[in-house]
Amino acid sequence: MKSMKVFLTLLIALFAFVIYGCNKDAPNDSFEREQNQGQTRLIKNFNHDWQFVRVNDKPKPIDEKFLVPRDNWEIISVSSEETQAEQNSADNAFDGNPNSFWHTKWQGTADKYPHELVIDLGDEYNLQGLTYLPRQQGDNGMISHFELYASNNKNDWSSALTQGKFANEKRLQIVTLAKPVKARYVKFVALDAINGADFASVAELGFLKIDDREKASDWQAQFSVLHVDDISESEDSEKVKTLQEELAVLKDKPWENVILPHTAYIEPLVVNNQWQGICFYKKTFDVTDEMKGKKLFIKFEGAMELADVWINGKHLIQHAGGYLPFMIDITDVVNYGSKNSITVKLDNYDHPEIPPGKPLAGVDFSYYHGIYRDVNFIVSDKLHITDPVAANLEASGGVFVTYSDVSTKQATVNIKTHVQNCDSAAANTIIQQKLIDRDGKEILNAKSDIVNVAANNDNQFSQSLTVTNPNLWSPDNPYLYTLVTTVLKDDKAVDEIQTRIGIRWFEFTRNAGFKVNGKPVYLLGTNRHQEHPYIGNALSKNAQYRDILRIRNAGFNFLRLGHYPQDPSVLNACDELGMIVVEPIPGWQFFNKSDVFIQRVYQNVRDMIRRDRNHASIALWEVVLNESWAPQELETTAYEITHKEFPGAQCFACGDPYGAKCWDVSYNQWKEDITRPQDAQPDKAGIIREYGDFEFGGHYSTSRQYRRDGEKGLLQSAWNFQWSLNRYKGQYPWTAGCATWLMFDHNRGGSENIEASGASDIFRIPKFTYYFYQSQRDPKVQLPKIENGPMVYIANYWNQRQSPTKVIAYSNCDEVELFLNGKSLGKQKPDNGPSTEYGPRYTGGNPFDRGNSENLDHGPFTFIDILWAKGTLKAVGYIDGKAVTENSVITAGEPVAMKINFDTFGIDLTADGSDVIFVHATLVDKDGNPNYLAANEITFEVEGPANIIGPATINAEAGIATILLQATTQPGKITIKTSSSNIENAIAVTESKITIN
Repeated sequence: MKSMKVFLTLLIALFAFVIYGCNKDAPNDSFEREQNQGQTRLIKNFNHDWQFVRVNDKPKPIDEKFLVPRDNWEIISVSSEETQAEQNSADNAFDGNPNSFWHTKWQGTADKYPHELVIDLGDEYNLQGLTYLPRQQGDNGMISHFELYASNNKNDWSSALTQGKFANEKRLQIVTLAKPVKARYVKFVALDAINGADFASVAELGFLKIDDREKASDWQAQFSVLHVDDISESEDSEKVKTLQEELAVLKDKPWENVILPHTAYIEPLVVNNQWQGICFYKKTFDVTDEMKGKKLFIKFEGAMELADVWINGKHLIQHAGGYLPFMIDITDVVNYGSKNSITVKLDNYDHPEIPPGKPLAGVDFSYYHGIYRDVNFIVSDKLHITDPVAANLEASGGVFVTYSDVSTKQATVNIKTHVQNCDSAAANTIIQQKLIDRDGKEILNAKSDIVNVAANNDNQFSQSLTVTNPNLWSPDNPYLYTLVTTVLKDDKAVDEIQTRIGIRWFEFTRNAGFKVNGKPVYLLGTNRHQEHPYIGNALSKNAQYRDILRIRNAGFNFLRLGHYPQDPSVLNACDELGMIVVEPIPGWQFFNKSDVFIQRVYQNVRDMIRRDRNHASIALWEVVLNESWAPQELETTAYEITHKEFPGAQCFACGDPYGAKCWDVSYNQWKEDITRPQDAQPDKAGIIREYGDFEFGGHYSTSRQYRRDGEKGLLQSAWNFQWSLNRYKGQYPWTAGCATWLMFDHNRGGSENIEASGASDIFRIPKFTYYFYQSQRDPKVQLPKIENGPMVYIANYWNQRQSPTKVIAYSNCDEVELFLNGKSLGKQKPDNGPSTEYGPRYTGGNPFDRGNSENLDHGPFTFIDILWAKGTLKAVGYIDGKAVTENSVITAGEPVAMKINFDTFGIDLTADGSDVIFVHATLVDKDGNPNYLAANEITFEVEGPANIIGPATINAEAGIATILLQATTQPGKITIKTSSSNIENAIAVTESKITIN
């Protein structure tokens, strides 16, 4: 690690303090909830009562490629500067020294706000935003509200490009413009101070520019592949010798109390210089005398990305990799009947030997940081079922379930159970299996023969259950059974595991596409990054579930977890909601010839399959380093490992066809004319793993539209996806399905803006694309928990415009009738014109030409020559001549009030200290109609057991402002209040609840 040398040069440590903290503040286990399975195994949630500290408190500097160079800057004018005493002149605002600063005149009578600074940048730049570093010593003059102007004429300024409010924090703050602007001159205006005084100060001001090297629009520009020659980091990976050496540097730093999942740094909304560094977590916990004679483990579901763990000061493990679990055996290092300590060090610097491996500045998503998934404390008998990852055995470990001879009449459930006997005596062992249906009724049970498992030895048991008239799992019937596996020693139950399973049979063929239980299913899919704003990947189980529910409600039945294994709760939700999944190993456009890197790739394949092989939802294992052109030997070896880990006919490995051509299902290729042929393996079925974004303009694709881009932009993005889906569905069955890039807008890690091709924005607010895909669902299918049935949606805000105009409606109905202020404008069937070539891909083609729909389940309804008039535009959907659904949009007046919505998706906010929801404030007119053009600044306040994560004052985007709200550990009423200038204040109440798993 880069900080190792610093640690090793420090000579002293307050060992007792750093392990335990002060005794009076020693944490307790009061919030840890126990999960007992059959009274034989204790699984204790280990997420509470941690303490946390960062070694480095600030994010790394912004990459210079995003900053306007300061060499030729000149001050054109400044409204006020102090030129005496402290020499706080305006040029200190960009001298590169964070300890110097521009301070407005303060001697005598202070000049009053506003204060402004006009700068000549020396050349014209394509500006994307600004950076502001407040004065670092003291808070005098820290700026609150501001405005930014830009021009190519230093004497001619139009309206402000952006306005906002800086946080009351000393960190570097970043503001991104709604759209880039070309300019040579900038005017920064400070409107008021956080402390209310008339002074203004700036330590460093910077301006973000678009990196022209990334602006390439050619389709090949997406492949910024990096191959390196055996980069090793042996010094960085050196095993840690003592806790004292590691923690000495922290002896004067305060530790904060935290709850897991936890992010090591609250990021800004736009993350282009993500925090990287070293951080520590510590916790004390009880081990009772009653636990003597048991096996004790601590399991981490995910920690980013190089983790060292100590128990009671003893270093037990260094684990490399942030996306898969690891477990430590603490049986022999704990003190029974007293307090014990655990300390975790995390390092998320760039690590070329840890997949994905690519330096963060060059990757297209954020790795983030922290212990961002659950940790559990497990107590089991010495004779116990092993953890499948920790056991590290091929096609073994834990409970492994497969299926054969599957039909609606009968199915065979094959079960392998791996048992470890850590006792000094042999054990007469029986494995009992019980199959429980969804209603909790036991429908089958079986016992193995007695096997004498030798002392300090293991055994794998194989059993099968024949299920008559099974309820088969499928996307339209996500039926789950519970398999209860019990270990009996001398006829006494000593361990038990419960596994949710779905009995199903998958097939992929060139001629018939994808089938589930013998029935064709078209895979209509999307991709998902797991991040949320501000907290990165540190999502609660509830937040993960809400995301999968949003994806399912959007009409998708197929999900690619790009580009890494995600939290187990994601797959649990996919099982429950009927989502077909492709799960990739960590990897993206990077290959390191180092054998350490290669072996970690192989281990990731093994660990991913071992962790997730029992999930009904997983159909495909992506075991290639995505878009990396890795050596063929690596890919073929990964393929072979996959089939060794998951023997039989139900294992399907997939990957890019750029190297090896060995896949059970090949990803389609991508060519310059936007075709996606599956010709690399012409005897195999194909999948399009992502489409609809990069091919339409590169890094500045016309599919990347923010909600603030309005109707025209959102319709352009929806058209791109419609045009593409129509073309690719025409390739069925040899292309069994396709997945959009992507469901939710996300941060790009090393870039200057948010990637905006999502069907919903980063706050999970749907765009028009969302409703296009929702219209592809079958109106007859009814599923619990999921939005079902007929739908219609008008993709229009119906604000004043030129007439006549097009109106686009999405629906899964036979016909749609349009009404304006109660008068019918006609009823029509879905668009049925011919398919056309897209045209100039980088200028948007010819949207909504009433064609390009023949392969869709439900084409859009394009109404043309509609005359605009203020009022209500309503669409009514008909099936078999009967009106079954409707949707209206209303011309909105000026915003005068707000409506607050708690985006729980029907899942209560849980008082566990980590659960988060989005809270939306929508600006409405006097009649309560949303105004989607409003961009007012809105301030949120919270009362009760919850906290706002990130800024509390933000500008509305397309009429909606959003905060991230996090529950505390106390249940109760939570009140949200919103205020905005010249807008009626709003108030709303929700509640957080205790949920026992």
